Amino acid sequence: MTRPTLSVLLPVRDGARHLPAALRSLQAQSVPADEVIAVDDRSADATRAVLLAWSGRLPLRIVHGRGRGIAAALNDGLAACRGEWVARMDADDVMHPHRLREQLRYARAHPDADVVGCEVVSFPPSRVSPKRAAYDAWISSLHTPEEHARDLYVEAPLAHPTVTLRRAVLGAVGGYQDVRWPEDYDLWLRLHAAGARMGKPHGVLHFWREHPDRLSRTHADYTRDAIRRCRLHHLAAHMDLRRRGVVVVGAGLEGKAAGRTLIDEGVAVLGHVDADPRKVGGRLAGEGGVRVHPPGRLRELLGAPSQPVAVVAIGTAGARAGLRRELAEQGLREGHDAVVVA
Repeated sequence: MTRPTLSVLLPVRDGARHLPAALRSLQAQSVPADEVIAVDDRSADATRAVLLAWSGRLPLRIVHGRGRGIAAALNDGLAACRGEWVARMDADDVMHPHRLREQLRYARAHPDADVVGCEVVSFPPSRVSPKRAAYDAWISSLHTPEEHARDLYVEAPLAHPTVTLRRAVLGAVGGYQDVRWPEDYDLWLRLHAAGARMGKPHGVLHFWREHPDRLSRTHADYTRDAIRRCRLHHLAAHMDLRRRGVVVVGAGLEGKAAGRTLIDEGVAVLGHVDADPRKVGGRLAGEGGVRVHPPGRLRELLGAPSQPVAVVAIGTAGARAGLRRELAEQGLREGHDAVVVA
């Protein structure tokens, strides 16, 4: 079988310091890309000189970005991509030599796959916090489309620079959008709503460079609050929450933040459920006096005529598996009657 054409989409702004390592990892691929589309988004450093120096060693085309941000740069590059598949790459990361080979192999073995990610490890170790290492491990634990769909509203289950995805599917949802939250998480949620399937082969295939100048460390669109707004905005539309209403499981910091955000999205919060007896019976002033109920009332609250959804928002580390067992024991189906968002 003839392999599909493959484009690599690499946006860069002032990335000259780490760009040669990224390009070397592209050159070392066991299955090379047919083209590398590098978007120089008005860099003020030596980025353009580095790209020009590499133009004879890779099938490299340079697109001149407009300096209007990452979403615009990605769309400028996407418009230049000719491949059936588009592999994302960041200028400060490094690909495993077999990344593109293994992702195309996965795509052939799973013809219904639209987005193929991979397991990831952040580096250098001296800069990787325990929280970042835990996020890497969580991303790398998800492989099947069902696992990705189940956890999509917990956090972004794919590291953006690790994915290879169908160009047609990306185009069908309008490409990247310049929104007030992470453009990649916004994309995964829009793709999911459109029926796209996501998966990963086993094995670490991408090395994610951690440094304090990453956009995700410096821009307001990547704060925890922005990420929460992103997931709950899309969840409200995907599960028809503005009509159905919700019961929030959890009345701690994460639960209260979820409740306030859902109310801002026009969703009726019918109540919170919490096992802490100190919270039960109280009312949450930040949500207009919504009452906190004991866990035993969850099924009763969900029996309202509008068929509300249980939104599980408990930020306690390690609690997710136990909460899912409790949902199942109560006969609640994730993705239908309940959804975990923390």
